[in-house]
Amino acid sequence: MIALGVDSGSLSTGYGIVLAQGSAHRALDYGAIRNDGKTPHPERLALIFRRLRDLIRQYRPDLLALEEVFVSQNIQSALKLGQVRGAVMVAAAEEGVPVVELAPNTVKAAVTGHGHAEKSQVQFMVKAI
Repeated sequence: MIALGVDSGSLSTGYGIVLAQGSAHRALDYGAIRNDGKTPHPERLALIFRRLRDLIRQYRPDLLALEEVFVSQNIQSALKLGQVRGAVMVAAAEEGVPVVELAPNTVKAAVTGHGHAEKSQVQFMVKAI
């Protein structure tokens, strides 16, 4: 199975593509789709959509994993994040890839063993794995 994991953001959308064969896992590709802060938001969404669509076409993942939205105090940030998630979901839907939404605590627990791990702990474990 090939899984594409996406961490949405309008300036930086991270991704990782993993091949799972039984209990063995191998990273196929990873990186970030970066946008300039001066680029208009619709153009940022278009870039994210195109790059993810290209990755999907290249690797043909069996699913796309996307973190569920968390409650944000900043309404504008929450709206922009929702729009980025929409671009990600449309890229997957256009290519027939099912989207699985995961709670942030589920992702953290899977990577670190602790659902309330700090971002630095998650980064360390992802690099180690």
